[in-house]
Amino acid sequence: MPNFSGVWTLKEQGVAIKGDRWSSPPEIFQQIALFFGGSAGSGGQNYIDQRNLASTGNASDFGDMSAGAYGVAATGNTTRAVYNVGNAANTLEYVTFASAGNGEDFGDLPSVRQKAACASNHTRGIYGSGENATSSVNIIDFITIQT
Repeated sequence: MPNFSGVWTLKEQGVAIKGDRWSSPPEIFQQIALFFGGSAGSGGQNYIDQRNLASTGNASDFGDMSAGAYGVAATGNTTRAVYNVGNAANTLEYVTFASAGNGEDFGDLPSVRQKAACASNHTRGIYGSGENATSSVNIIDFITIQT
């Protein structure tokens, strides 16, 4: 099984795939996209919808966030997604892909923000910049996704 740290060249990846040494996440995790919240007039929605990317059709209910929000930023790995409850708080919540359900408390960001840019690998997620009620936020925070 390959070590996913670092950068792989296309040749190294191709050799690993042909030699059956390239590990992929279970197929179910490659096919689900989650959508968090959305705007509704002056407030936000609290829904979490899922979409199976391997088929055509509409999104279906996955669960709910603790509060209505828009401008939600999310990061994650093959096990869970961690998102901020956007416009109203600095709260972070998580859901587990394998079992649909409501968001659970994960912790807090140091400041209230929405519309952050996010990225992640299997271990760490980062939340960069964004905006709050009065200005743009010019910081990057990180989390360890499994803790």
